[in-house]
Amino acid sequence: MKKSVVAILSLSRINKSLPSFKKEAFEKEALQIYCEVFTGFANGTMKQVQNLCTPPVFTDLLADMKSRRASEKHNWKMDEHIRTKVLHMRAFKFKDQEFAQVTIFIESMQSLNVHAGSGGKVQGTVGKGKEAITDANANASASENTNTKGSFQKKHVSDIFVLERNLTNRHGRWRFCGKL
Repeated sequence: MKKSVVAILSLSRINKSLPSFKKEAFEKEALQIYCEVFTGFANGTMKQVQNLCTPPVFTDLLADMKSRRASEKHNWKMDEHIRTKVLHMRAFKFKDQEFAQVTIFIESMQSLNVHAGSGGKVQGTVGKGKEAITDANANASASENTNTKGSFQKKHVSDIFVLERNLTNRHGRWRFCGKL
């Protein structure tokens, strides 16, 4: 993270409200929140996602969860964490409340697979990193959608997202507030 004047002032405001704030510990917490949000979203666990997101983000994710077919099963997994990095920090006041927003970069290997109720694969990552998108009604054989070991392949993913925290509220927590 470049040490711009805004970043230094923001870090100062965050440290004033959260004296134990350390960038390295925050990066670990951000990775945990990221994994919990995407696991909850894949599993359709609305309460878990609601607790981890700001209301506008939760509204969007909830609409996406409700648009799924009832028979679809989503499996998301972070197979390998490569790195997490704080890109930008910002602290600001809004309606007599002070907030902090931190932009995070996560690089990892992930798997996302969507299965139809019949067990057929709808979409996801399969052998040699290729995307497989098949019609849910098509009877694609398992050998077409998996590698020789029968498992799904990892895909390299680079994500940038924003976490937000109300610094005025002592019991506030970091919440997922956007993805770039």
